[in-house]
Amino acid sequence: MNLNKWAETINSHFYTIWKSKYQKWSYGFKIFYSNLVENPRLLILSYQPGGNESHYLSEDSHRFERGDFSINGNIYIDSNGRMANEVKKLTGYFENNNILVESVVLPFIFWRSPNVYIWKNNPNMKEMNQDSLKLFKKIFTKIRPQKILIIGFETYSELRKVFDFSEFKTIYKRESNMLRLAGIARFGGIPVMVTPHLTGSRIGVKDKIKLKEIFNNFIN
Repeated sequence: MNLNKWAETINSHFYTIWKSKYQKWSYGFKIFYSNLVENPRLLILSYQPGGNESHYLSEDSHRFERGDFSINGNIYIDSNGRMANEVKKLTGYFENNNILVESVVLPFIFWRSPNVYIWKNNPNMKEMNQDSLKLFKKIFTKIRPQKILIIGFETYSELRKVFDFSEFKTIYKRESNMLRLAGIARFGGIPVMVTPHLTGSRIGVKDKIKLKEIFNNFIN
């Protein structure tokens, strides 16, 4: 089966889970931020989809109700939002580097939430996390990425609670306050790079240039 067709069955399955168990979580869910590629050069992982009920309705809920579970495009390429543009800069997209085109983009937690506070005060969070994690592992095993870029040290911390990473080390810190800005690790032999949240960490121009240099060395 074509991987994107397989992804449609995953969307459909998770929609059934949401509708049967968690429909009161009106923010919904978002799994795929890009088309799937087998053994992609890069898997880009973020923490959790943001947004509220209106985002879920406009992006996915209505079409899911019609039976349309298709996967379309790459959010970081198709969007002109701040985060998308920062990812484009980091990966060299504006210099015609094709790595972003060849990447798979996923959140670690599939459930949408307007913010972390609302999510962590959700009484069903533990059970919902288990449903999401089970599917995340299935997708990860299916695509088998060559390298992983984790956006957000908090994302990395959450991933470490359920996955075994090794050989982590901080390789770049901000000079003024020693804030870590880049780390590397391994996951089951797969090279991993960790960055801060690219729009929430007030990364200066000099540090962005250095991060891009580190990413180029990492991906190549």
